Amino acid sequence: MRSLSITVALFLLLIICIIFNSLYIHRCADRITEMATEILDGCEARELEMFWNNNKAYVGISISEAQIDNISRIITSIQLDQEYGNTPELEKDVALLLQAVESLRQYESLSIQSLF
Repeated sequence: MRSLSITVALFLLLIICIIFNSLYIHRCADRITEMATEILDGCEARELEMFWNNNKAYVGISISEAQIDNISRIITSIQLDQEYGNTPELEKDVALLLQAVESLRQYESLSIQSLF
């Protein structure tokens, strides 16, 4: 009986961790989306890079390294595009970033499959 209660407690802890992880990923994705759309309005890309660098280690716990590297490369491209005034490439890279962030949301959406 004791082992059953420990197993149930661990299972509930695992579910709580999955839920908090999903909420964290979605919060980061929302903030990146907000910052990326502000870049098109003339805001600095450095804030986006700082936010990403502060959060990518935690996001990397549950997201693959390939996705993390892809987002990091796109953010670097956005900074360079903004620095050199390359507006068409900036718009393209922001669209790529929004697409990559959307894939994060889909990958970390709460569902029965993510729990089991």
